[in-house]
Amino acid sequence: MAQQQLELLNQSAALWLEAADKTDSAGRLRLNDKNRQYVSLIGQHNRKNAEIVNALREQAKTLLNDDSAETIRTKRNEVRKLVEKLQQEANDLQKQMEGFEFSRSEGDCPPRGLV
Repeated sequence: MAQQQLELLNQSAALWLEAADKTDSAGRLRLNDKNRQYVSLIGQHNRKNAEIVNALREQAKTLLNDDSAETIRTKRNEVRKLVEKLQQEANDLQKQMEGFEFSRSEGDCPPRGLV
């Protein structure tokens, strides 16, 4: 079961990074500063989620090792703390995106497909 979880987490991290790369590409389009900032936040959020998944992947790896129960417990606690920190950072980025204000003038609205 841990091996299946590990494979799914690998796929998930790859998808988050692919989304971040696509967002980076969108950020290179001719966008105004506000839209560029918004797209940048999306990319940062996607990368942060990839970091979270990678941390969870490390947790799954511990179950495949021959370490003692105490070592596994210690590693899991370390990962849990890291994931909590990363999740808070992702939440902060999400709040920044949600609080991002666009005026209704043309060219100052969020890019289509990125909201």
